[in-house]
Amino acid sequence: MLAGTFAFSVAQRRRELVLLRLAGATRSQVLGVVMVETLLCVGAGVLLGAVASALSVGGSWAALCRLVGPIPLGAEVVGGPWPIVAALGLLCGVVALVAALAPASLALRVGPLRPAAARE
Repeated sequence: MLAGTFAFSVAQRRRELVLLRLAGATRSQVLGVVMVETLLCVGAGVLLGAVASALSVGGSWAALCRLVGPIPLGAEVVGGPWPIVAALGLLCGVVALVAALAPASLALRVGPLRPAAARE
């Protein structure tokens, strides 16, 4: 779903990317803009997802403590879900970058005058 969303987004912005090229931006500069925008979107999504997960886990923890009681002092508590959340966030970033890079590079592979002259 993430890959499809970013691929569709870049395909919809193909004309804008070509106009950036016509304005004098190099291919790598345009790809850099696409990558930064992609990382910002994924970063915001991962941050919101982590906050929502923390609230959900906190509520579940409070309900569990009411049912079972507090954890005894000698019990060992595992590190929690944060390494998994970090790994999933990293995976989302990599998938989004690949999904945005492929259509952007295809859109920029064509000469800048050909798509700019075409009508939508």
